[in-house]
Amino acid sequence: MRVGIKCAVDGALVSDEECLRCRMNDCDRVDTDCGYAYEVLKGIMDSSGRSTAHTSATMLTNSCHRRVWLEQREDYYVDPKVMYPAYRGTMGHIMTEMYPQPGCFYEQRFETIITIDKKKIRITGALDKLNIDEHYIHDFKTKADAKLSRLKVAEESHTMQLNIYRWLVFNGWPQKRMIHKGLTYRKNVPSKIRVDSLKLFYQSMNGVKMFVPPIMDLQDVEEYVYDQARDLIGDIPPIPKDLDPFKSKLCLDWCAVRDYCIQYHLGF
Repeated sequence: MRVGIKCAVDGALVSDEECLRCRMNDCDRVDTDCGYAYEVLKGIMDSSGRSTAHTSATMLTNSCHRRVWLEQREDYYVDPKVMYPAYRGTMGHIMTEMYPQPGCFYEQRFETIITIDKKKIRITGALDKLNIDEHYIHDFKTKADAKLSRLKVAEESHTMQLNIYRWLVFNGWPQKRMIHKGLTYRKNVPSKIRVDSLKLFYQSMNGVKMFVPPIMDLQDVEEYVYDQARDLIGDIPPIPKDLDPFKSKLCLDWCAVRDYCIQYHLGF
């Protein structure tokens, strides 16, 4: 799991606490400003997530299961620039929650337990917006302006992610009790909430695009969940065919566990 920060100035591996002390001018290691405000660094750290006790819908739909597998098992440090997109997304969610639509639930995390090879696995998903009466889920993503302008359809991983949410709210339960119109949704009791409609809102600093992902059969979604979860609990997954840890920009610039990936690949 993530145990600290890779300093944006000199690349030193430091704890979150040391990074924040440095930001408050209590540091004798570097004399160059990293450019990140204390509040931004703290938000980045809080947005990164450290739990290894569950498997989220985001993990299941990640294009590199090898990376997810390593992040769950190895201690690593991350450059703030790598975590910034998650922080940017958190800012968008906070703004959404500030102006809620009546009758909707926001940022509710659902979960269920599946069993693979006699091992129990907790599958979770945090829903941006759920409307029980009108049977829909909305999800909000942030994109850089250039990427948003090129986007013509919902990304495949996001389509699958929302369908996993549909599966979770029907077969799973909220981590925290929910009450809606006199009906209580409790832990460990399948909620059986029906969702018939999905929408994805991609937002940038200059605009928004909305897409309507297709509804998948819940049995197909469940089979996908089991297949992907099985890939994450066994031996280390292979390197994806479209990635090269020695050449791919995604690996070189954005993967915090690249060194571990290479070590496993080379056998040392």
